Amino acid sequence: MVKFKNIKKQSKQTKSTKKQSKKEAKKEIKIEKEVAAIKQAKKRQLPNIYRIISERRFWLHVVNVLALLGILLIGIGLGKYVEQAEAINKQRESVENHIQYLQDLSNKYPGDRDIYLEMAIEEYRLGNMKQANIYVEKALILDPNYLPALKLKGFIITHK
Repeated sequence: MVKFKNIKKQSKQTKSTKKQSKKEAKKEIKIEKEVAAIKQAKKRQLPNIYRIISERRFWLHVVNVLALLGILLIGIGLGKYVEQAEAINKQRESVENHIQYLQDLSNKYPGDRDIYLEMAIEEYRLGNMKQANIYVEKALILDPNYLPALKLKGFIITHK
């Protein structure tokens, strides 16, 4: 009978160890499934950019891009000023050519007050107040009551 009891005990122990091993196997399978799910979730995540670009390098790139944008905007602005300067120089050259033409006319027609007034106006446009005053005086010598010349003389005097 002792043997039979030992066999029963052994069979009970083997049954309980089988149950425990089944439970452990189920736990292991469950853990493996969880690990697989975690790995799958990590694969679906986007890569962490912070690992690729350090914060210092990122801000260095931002500063460089802003500096380049600033230089570009300054270049565009300077381009506009250059265009304006070229346009002003063309106008100045046109006015100087007109003054030269009027001087030729004044040599041809020395008694014409309108030619001297026109030369005074062109010199005034160029900012040459002394020369403009000389031409206004010549026009007023020819006609002391010449109203447009008197008005221009007032402008020249107030501008000085």
